[in-house]
Amino acid sequence: MGRLKKNILDAATGKIGNVVVYEMYGKTYIRSKPDSIKDKKSPAQLAQRRKMVLMIEFLRPFLRLIRLTYAHEAIGRSAYQAAQSYNLRNAIEGAYPNQVISFKKVLFSVGSIILPETITVTRKKDGLLFEWNPPYSPQSNNKDTLVVIARERERHFVDYRLTGAQRSDKAYFWPTELFTYETIDVWIAFRSHQEDDMSDSLYLGSIEKT
Repeated sequence: MGRLKKNILDAATGKIGNVVVYEMYGKTYIRSKPDSIKDKKSPAQLAQRRKMVLMIEFLRPFLRLIRLTYAHEAIGRSAYQAAQSYNLRNAIEGAYPNQVISFKKVLFSVGSIILPETITVTRKKDGLLFEWNPPYSPQSNNKDTLVVIARERERHFVDYRLTGAQRSDKAYFWPTELFTYETIDVWIAFRSHQEDDMSDSLYLGSIEKT
């Protein structure tokens, strides 16, 4: 695959003989079409395909969130592609065909914002209570805002919210409808008050219905 620095085809895209011309992120690329599609389905290919299916199904419901939380990673690719790439490399465990997603290793956001040292989530009568301490550190800002993320274990329903709750609040109650289900997995992150950086997300564990 080559990139045309000066596009002699003047914005043309499509197929020309055995050549395909296309644009991506404001750049024009040219590549040849393969003579045939080779699909030997080797163990390595099957394992990679399984990983792709798992991750696409897992991340797709969070697409709108990822566009914000991985926005600063979208250099020459989309935010979703950045999230998919990181989690494919780091958040899938096991050997084919028994691969699974490790919730502890999933990152819904990445960045340099510092998380509070202690963060807890408690299931209440009609929602989830998040508490954190200390509220800030010398490397953080008191106005950083909380992001909460949840996924229902059996039916894979999801919910998330950019809360507006500031780091200095030290607590936030989330009246998510997911609290009614038996088991939900919960993550949090913090977003800079300038909205140009994120913390890494943190998995807080599974919350069981009592």
